[in-house]
Amino acid sequence: MAGVSSERSFQELKPMTDTRQGLYILFYDADCGICTAMRNWIIRLGLGRGVRTIPIASGDADPYLGGLSTEERFGRMHVVSSNGEHTSGGMAVLRLLEAIPLGLGLSRLLSADRSAVALVETGYEFLVRLRNQLAR
Repeated sequence: MAGVSSERSFQELKPMTDTRQGLYILFYDADCGICTAMRNWIIRLGLGRGVRTIPIASGDADPYLGGLSTEERFGRMHVVSSNGEHTSGGMAVLRLLEAIPLGLGLSRLLSADRSAVALVETGYEFLVRLRNQLAR
């Protein structure tokens, strides 16, 4: 969604209660087939140990996403890391890479290159448009 910042810090709003190193919270739209498939893929990869998943519409998401507009909240996936950093969209994909063994290096490499970040964001926006088309 245009106008939605890809990266924000919500640490000052609601710090995470579980601050174990490497813990991430993935907020996904449980009513979206693509979103749920991606969430299930993450769980199957064994990332459930380092990634907690919460449906965006759940009351459990409110302490982290309650300050977002409905469009911001449901328009993109969100990830909150153990330090309270909030990322959305393509940047959230890069943040999730950190939870995959050997993914931390790849995430840092991609995050350091503006062209790579733009490519990840473009790929993510394509999936959002596909999701919106499938929902019609």
